[in-house]
Amino acid sequence: LDWDTPEAQPDEGAFIHGLFIEGARWDRDAGELRDSILRELAPMMPVIHLQAIPAKERRMSGYYDCPVYYVSQRGGGNPPGSFVFFGQLKTSEPTVATLYGIYTYKWVLAGVGLLMQID
Repeated sequence: LDWDTPEAQPDEGAFIHGLFIEGARWDRDAGELRDSILRELAPMMPVIHLQAIPAKERRMSGYYDCPVYYVSQRGGGNPPGSFVFFGQLKTSEPTVATLYGIYTYKWVLAGVGLLMQID
């Protein structure tokens, strides 16, 4: 799969592009989350294969449940509650499975999230 232009549509789900990541960066060589680079506030993510799965089938280790937002204004504001969904991103950091999702303390404390648009 080319990171910038997919060759065909997948059998299930869809390829999406145009998301930005805040609080971290996507390492294309390793294919996982890494610490952000100085002065890169919201780098663009590569093409992502988005696929809906049942909650019981989600990966429980090695992935971070990353929140996806419409805009960088999280929580209240206009539009109120810009949260859309959780996307699982691969990480090599230790993960903790809880009742509410799979978390990596490092990425939660860094405020990592995907944005559909930047201000």
